[in-house]
Amino acid sequence: MPVHRVTISRALGSEKPQGFLRAALQVLHAATDINGNFQHALFWFRNEPISAFDYKSAKPLVSEERAKDLVRYFQALKAGAVG
Repeated sequence: MPVHRVTISRALGSEKPQGFLRAALQVLHAATDINGNFQHALFWFRNEPISAFDYKSAKPLVSEERAKDLVRYFQALKAGAVG
């Protein structure tokens, strides 16, 4: 769901947007660790379906508070246990 450009600045103390941003950054950090490129990780975060998560992209999964699952998935990828 799109967020208006001023929502974050007006809701700096609001837990929900801050929580989403924290979780999104954790997932993006883990994705960047795998491929080494933040721009590619950001594209992936928004657009690429993940078969292990019913073909949802990372963005809606983070909205569903599944960031920890995504980070664990990346840790497994990095260790060679998945894929």
